[in-house]
This record gives sequence, structure tokens and C-alpha cells, in this order.
Amino acid sequence: MPKPEVLIQPGPFFYEVWAGAMKAQGLSVTKWANDHGFAIASIKPMATGGTNGEKSKKIRQLMLESVGEETFRALYEMRLRNAGLLK
Repeated sequence: MPKPEVLIQPGPFFYEVWAGAMKAQGLSVTKWANDHGFAIASIKPMATGGTNGEKSKKIRQLMLESVGEETFRALYEMRLRNAGLLK
């Protein structure tokens, strides 16, 4: 039976996974924000769903792409498992 697809949603886990994947690759969240023209203070609210308009949705997609969608998905699922939210 195929493994069900996990829906990636904004929230604290989204930010934790993305920031951790950036650090693991030797990349800076602050530099990423600056390079894309965002204030560092706006990144976490966009990632966690604190702001959830079209701009935030596009930024989250950009965040996924910046670390690699497969990498992000694997880490996100692992994070959900470790929190007991996924079997």
C-alpha cells in the first residue's frame, strides 16, 4: 500500500525544518531573506502562517525550493513523526 502524501502546512514545524535545512547546508536564513528583499522579521510569520496571504504562500514555495522540495519533505515528515503526529 502506498504511503499517504503528507500535506505541508505553514506552522512552527515548517519554519523549524526550513531553517534547519538551511543551516545544514551552510546557508544563512538572514542572508536568504536579504537576498530576496525581505526583512528577517517577516520570514518567520510567513513560514508559520502568521501572515497567510498570496505573498506568504509564494514565499513558502520559494523557501521549499531554496532547500530542495524532496529534502524539505523528508525532514518535515521526520519532524512530524518525532512529534508523534505521524506514524
